[in-house]
Amino acid sequence: MYITNNSEVARLKQRIAMESEASKLAMYGPLRGAAKHSFIIKRMENMGGLRDDLAGYVGDDEATRFLIGTMEKGAIQPQNNNC
Repeated sequence: MYITNNSEVARLKQRIAMESEASKLAMYGPLRGAAKHSFIIKRMENMGGLRDDLAGYVGDDEATRFLIGTMEKGAIQPQNNNC
């Protein structure tokens, strides 16, 4: 059984969503290509650590489902710039 601190769970979920969005924008946003590989890797590492922290509150399965769902939600698709 996990003890839930709702505000901490919400904070962790928000941080995961922010890291996910930052990595998506770096890969596919208007300035794609300008982001360094190390920036994207750091965002992914941050999400992994936040997922581990979240798992302490909601369990491994739910934390992993949230992470995957967040990464898939609103996934920015690469644009074809063959103009």
